[in-house]
Amino acid sequence: MTRLTLLFAVTFAYLAVATKAAATEEFGICSCFTPKYDASCCLKVKGTQFQNVCDTPDFKGTVSTYESCCTGSGGKYKCKIGYREVGHYPDEPTQYNCTTRN
Repeated sequence: MTRLTLLFAVTFAYLAVATKAAATEEFGICSCFTPKYDASCCLKVKGTQFQNVCDTPDFKGTVSTYESCCTGSGGKYKCKIGYREVGHYPDEPTQYNCTTRN
């Protein structure tokens, strides 16, 4: 590879990573279980519940609140990090938004 080709490849890779990082945001994918699945912690963090899984608004602040809520009620939790386009939230008919009453 010539230096110019290498420089082009490195620049392209950097721009691809920078564009992806700028266009995505982190959120939590959490579930509170034992003795049974509980959506109340999703309500507390103003997330979106789909079946037994809560998508939190962000990852840093809301996941720790979710974990505290779940363990405080005697439950066990599992959370992992997810990435989505900035400002894009799930909107399927089978989901319900925990910030509203259904």
